[in-house]
Amino acid sequence: MKTKIIAEIGINFAYGSTRSHFITNVCNLIDVAKVAGCNYVKFQKRTPQICVPEAEKMKAKRVP
Repeated sequence: MKTKIIAEIGINFAYGSTRSHFITNVCNLIDVAKVAGCNYVKFQKRTPQICVPEAEKMKAKRVP
């Protein structure tokens, strides 16, 4: 059985001010995964309002 490689695309893939920019980002990420030899992509999606605890919402975030 051949090993399958899955590219995992994080929640920050959605950056973009317009739908067109969003779609372009998604397509570029899929293209890069394909060039890298991946067989599939998996998109992570979450709703911070639901999954982030109240105590964490107001904490300053470190962004590299």
